[in-house]
Amino acid sequence: MPASESHAAGAGASPTPTDGSAQIEAAAGSVPDAAERSPALRHRLMLLLYATAFGVYLLDRVTKFLVEHHFHDPSTLIPGVLQLQYTQNPGGAFGVFDGAVWLFLTATIVVCAVIVYASFNLPNTTIAVALGLVLAGAIGNLTDRAVRGSGFFGGHVVDFLAFAKSPTAQPVWPVFNVADSAIVAGALLILFASIRKTTAR
Repeated sequence: MPASESHAAGAGASPTPTDGSAQIEAAAGSVPDAAERSPALRHRLMLLLYATAFGVYLLDRVTKFLVEHHFHDPSTLIPGVLQLQYTQNPGGAFGVFDGAVWLFLTATIVVCAVIVYASFNLPNTTIAVALGLVLAGAIGNLTDRAVRGSGFFGGHVVDFLAFAKSPTAQPVWPVFNVADSAIVAGALLILFASIRKTTAR
């Protein structure tokens, strides 16, 4: 082929990428999740989960200790909304599994085991924080059962937060604690992340 024709053919053809962008774009549909692509990111998400769990667990233990030893008397936290009403219950979150020690223990162990397994491959920061909250709440109430009362995990859970109009009024929701709040917040975050992922498709 003459040099002029070769030059014309080369001018009309698309330039060949030298940075591999075409191959990356062609395989975009099969690119794995970010946590799978980067071990460093996977480790950071795992650290975030356990840091969240530790921080919330510590907050749960400190608040229960303070309430149990210094704030037995009912008082107002948020006027007309949130009151401090110290009580104890034999169940888990919001009194669930009342009197069913083995059911509570089994459910808690299963939840914690699932979270630990999931921590090795977390998809994003939202799920990492959410699972950390649930883990902290589950272990927080389990600790109460282990250290309070007699028998194998037969102790009571310390509750002190109540949605009520006054410190002595009947709560509109079972009295709860920081661990219970963490479980609910974590569950809502997981639901939010699932909805956001579904709508994004």
